[in-house]
Amino acid sequence: MVRLVVDAATELTGAEHAAFVGLSVEPAPHAFDGLPPPETLVRLDDLSLHGGPRPVPAAGNGLSPLRSYLAVPVVSGDGEPLGSLYLGHSEPGAFTGAHESLLAAFAAPAGIAIEHAHRSAAAERDRRDAVRMTERLAHMQAVSARLAGARTVDEVAAVIVTGAAAAVGCARASLFVLSESGAALRLLDSFGYEGDRLGSWARIDTSVRLPTTDALRHRRLVLVGSEQEWGRQYPEVVDSPNRSVALAVIPLALGPHAFGVATFGWDEPRSFGDDEARFLEAVADQCAQALERARLYEVEREAARTLQQSLLPPRAPEIPGMEVAAVFRSGDRSVAVGGDFYDVFRAGPDRWGVAMGDVCGRGAHAAARTSLVRYTLRAVATGGVDDPVAVLRRVNDAVLAEPEADDRFCAAVFGYVEPDPGGGGASVTLACAGHPRPVVVRRDGWLDIRGQPGTLVGVLDELDVTVDHVALHPGDALVFYTDGVSESRNSEGEQFADEDMAQTLLEATGRTAAELAAAIRERAVTFSGGTLGDDLAVLVLRVPPDGAGGPGATSTSTAPAARTGRRAARPPVPARPLPPRSARLSLPSDATGARAARRFLAAVLSSWRMPEMIEGDAALLLSELATNAIVHARSPLAVIVRYDGAFLRVEVGDGSQAQPTLRLPSRPDAIGGRGLVLVDRMASAWGILPTARGKRVWFNLPVPPPVAL
Repeated sequence: MVRLVVDAATELTGAEHAAFVGLSVEPAPHAFDGLPPPETLVRLDDLSLHGGPRPVPAAGNGLSPLRSYLAVPVVSGDGEPLGSLYLGHSEPGAFTGAHESLLAAFAAPAGIAIEHAHRSAAAERDRRDAVRMTERLAHMQAVSARLAGARTVDEVAAVIVTGAAAAVGCARASLFVLSESGAALRLLDSFGYEGDRLGSWARIDTSVRLPTTDALRHRRLVLVGSEQEWGRQYPEVVDSPNRSVALAVIPLALGPHAFGVATFGWDEPRSFGDDEARFLEAVADQCAQALERARLYEVEREAARTLQQSLLPPRAPEIPGMEVAAVFRSGDRSVAVGGDFYDVFRAGPDRWGVAMGDVCGRGAHAAARTSLVRYTLRAVATGGVDDPVAVLRRVNDAVLAEPEADDRFCAAVFGYVEPDPGGGGASVTLACAGHPRPVVVRRDGWLDIRGQPGTLVGVLDELDVTVDHVALHPGDALVFYTDGVSESRNSEGEQFADEDMAQTLLEATGRTAAELAAAIRERAVTFSGGTLGDDLAVLVLRVPPDGAGGPGATSTSTAPAARTGRRAARPPVPARPLPPRSARLSLPSDATGARAARRFLAAVLSSWRMPEMIEGDAALLLSELATNAIVHARSPLAVIVRYDGAFLRVEVGDGSQAQPTLRLPSRPDAIGGRGLVLVDRMASAWGILPTARGKRVWFNLPVPPPVAL
């Protein structure tokens, strides 16, 4: 706009030269080519008060070729002086009174036009500043969110050099922390540095004067915006090829001492305004707090890890003649020590105690309760108490007897393991007190869930738990795990125990104890997206398989072997109630599935000592349900057998997308239309009705009370 005003004034007056000297424009003047040097103009600071245009004498230094001058003040619409318009001519007397009047009339709209352009430019600058500030705030909000989720020092450093660098728009960034001795700054993370440039700044001696050491020493923001400033402030490194053209260094400090610096570099000169300096200082505050929080997190996590390790066996557990493997992983969402523990110890000449537990809560109190439970278990079990139920009840008494008992109850499972000296297997007696039930992975490819949860330790005066006797044969594995495994969740909120855990165990049939434990851990961690919400502990006891394969050999069979003919003899059904339990098997959706299902059911019910009449009827029902599912399924089947103390439930699930239907001819109001006449007749004989829901069909058979024979 100034150029347009000068051009118009030149045309109006016939001046050979013209210039506008603004009061707030530096460096002035704005002019066309041919104007004499600025120092040859007579600057009249009070020209705007003179009342109108007037001739201006030439400077007395003889440098100006002009002989005629005319000047007029230019003011805003509010009367505020904006500057002066100067006109010149090489001929004397070139300007007349008419020129003065014309220029006076021209000055008013020229002032309004310049003022309007100035305001428009200011508004545009404000808009650009607002956009830049909005972008910076958006970047800082993103950085803040990422810093909030960063736990370790390395994670925080990565956020700073990428997120904060994006906020300031630099070409490279780095983060340094002070060494323990305080003699050097150590590079923690960076981007944009390669080769010699990276190597030359990997370690900086704090005794050398550099922007980084100045920022650290004086705890102030250091800005170097151009080559001239490098030469003026840091001449000793002005010729270094590995430095940035412009550099900003912000100290990272909390309290009286700085512990590091962050640097941001650009490849072109840069002018740092007050707003940018304030923004960089705000970045420094956030980064310093995040780094200190991460440092404290790592200190607390290391302390918790050390305390947690003291609650676990100091060395890998061993039982002669058996494979024993244990894995433990702390939860990722807390630095406090958790209450998960496991233990394996000698309890007698040919007996070993096996324990796993989970104390409610985290922190020092949970650790103290964990220590109490673990060592009380050891003391009682090695003191001549032979019954796992009695051991857990003694532990319950000890927990309740604490002077300052709180609500830190404990889930626990304890058992005695007695290996067969001849290598033929092992017998296990165990009891569960509110703990996830152990699972036997049978070498023939099915799962045997043992024990009953019982009541938690430290809740009731009388602990209600029952003993379970488990026979482990060569190739069988007994798996203990805490709820950090079974209750790990995926992004949809589903639990690992719902489906994936059983599949993991079945796929690991025949693997060694170490491989099985590792598989459970890896699948649970993967299922939860890599982040565990709770501690995870797994303990696996396995009888090495017999035969030439030796320990670790795998079995290729998929189901228990078929029994031929009626059993010649069978142990009598005990007079005491049969303990509740469950088992599961995955089957292929082909012609072999129904046959494998029958063999599986026969082996399970035999091991559970069920009456033979139950086995026969259940096998017929299962065979029909499995065959019906195979006809319609497009994916593997699952057979689940459960006994709750009164009813035997047999369930078949398939992977078909359609709702499973089941039409019983004698019951037209029943479910679906698959015409299973045998199932209908069996159900009528028993007085029960097969049920369908979702992708599963099941039936319940009442089990008559046991009779002593």
